[in-house]
Amino acid sequence: MKKGQAHYTGVAGEMLLAGMLSYRGLHVAPTRGGAPFVDLLVSSESGKKLIGVQVKTTEAAGREQGRKGSRYMHHYDWAVGRRVAMDAPEDLLVALVDLKLLNELPDFYFVPVSVIRAYFKASIRDKGKEPSYWRYMPRAEELGPRRNDLSPLLERLEE
Repeated sequence: MKKGQAHYTGVAGEMLLAGMLSYRGLHVAPTRGGAPFVDLLVSSESGKKLIGVQVKTTEAAGREQGRKGSRYMHHYDWAVGRRVAMDAPEDLLVALVDLKLLNELPDFYFVPVSVIRAYFKASIRDKGKEPSYWRYMPRAEELGPRRNDLSPLLERLEE
């Protein structure tokens, strides 16, 4: 990865997700940086309901296991950072964007920050210390059903 590439990866994920949500009839406004936990403000079509979304993007999230010829998707991997994992408001919605190296259409997963926080709290409890690098690595069977599912977002925007 080139120096500074992570910034551009993050911006690409935010813009791609904003475009996809706009295409589906939602009003989306990027915060343009500076907002501690919110990258996108998303509103219902009527504008009566508004929520903030934190976006975490990676170039390629999928991690396979197994031997050649019998490889399978085992888990995904996103850097989320301690601040989001432990300090974000409990009702925050996190959008995990997998750019898939742009070899195909990117995927997104909406996950409540409470799920991510529980993942790290369990890890801290098991290991007895905080991780040095905050990586959210859910198993494929856990996250797979959320692939490109807008319902967690749409449920929060119901009027």
